[in-house]
Amino acid sequence: FFAGERVTFEDNIFRTDRDTESDTVFSTTLGARLTTEGARADADVAGAVTRDDYVHNDSEDFTGGWLDLRARLGLETGPWFQATDRLDVREDSVTTSLSAPGNPVLASSGTRVRQVQNDLGLAGGLLGEKSGIEVRYDHFPIDYGNPLDPLSSVERRATLVGRRSPSPKSEANVQVEARAVRYDDPVNNDYDALGTYVGGRWDATPKTSLQGRIGLLVQDVSAGGANPDSSQFSGTAGTVSILHEVGPELFVDGTISRDIYPALGSNYQLIELAGAGARWEFRPDWVGRVGANLQRSRNSDRVDG
Repeated sequence: FFAGERVTFEDNIFRTDRDTESDTVFSTTLGARLTTEGARADADVAGAVTRDDYVHNDSEDFTGGWLDLRARLGLETGPWFQATDRLDVREDSVTTSLSAPGNPVLASSGTRVRQVQNDLGLAGGLLGEKSGIEVRYDHFPIDYGNPLDPLSSVERRATLVGRRSPSPKSEANVQVEARAVRYDDPVNNDYDALGTYVGGRWDATPKTSLQGRIGLLVQDVSAGGANPDSSQFSGTAGTVSILHEVGPELFVDGTISRDIYPALGSNYQLIELAGAGARWEFRPDWVGRVGANLQRSRNSDRVDG
């Protein structure tokens, strides 16, 4: 069994350009996990109920939940196969509605929108003592309730990864990822993306580990919706993280990342994130963690916040 409590402060909870309103959100999670392990196979089932409570805007409070399923076949070396499925049902405070094809309008008040997402993943590969190859397919349908049902979509992603470990302290990898997004409503532009990344891991000291990846992401936005002509844009994307063991039971970590996504029409959205945290394993079955993330989201024509 597990439980968690997270406190989040947002300075613009309704994502408005003017008359912004701040609030503090208390998020409670209660759940359970069942794991079985064997010599050649293992499985994991987990689920939780989540509750978000706003201090000043209690009309935005909502209860959601999720269910995780995972099964894996294979040994430490040789061929392996894994299947995962995550069902996520929640209500969220979403204020973006469409007043014209492809033009997002930021509303002046919150709207509770039901969201249902079922993420299916299939993966397999061949793992050796110092190298390995992995092929993965992910299927991400998401269904929004009114008034955001035009944003309902299906994302399909195929990934090929090759890894090589020159030593137990390091690993280098190359990753190619193809992604396709199709919307239910033609008011939005479908798009395809191809990313090529190089990355790796390095245990700089017995207590410090670095890992990350960087690459080029090229995206094609289909004609239609807000953009009558097809368009293409590209940019660099990647992430770098560090983990350091301060003491036998205390760890600190940090992450910086940059990613680029198509927005409505032919615009793009750049998301930059910096985060840091600490984890205290004060008992074999108990872990405490504190962390903070700063995320900046920018469209090609304006700053979102």
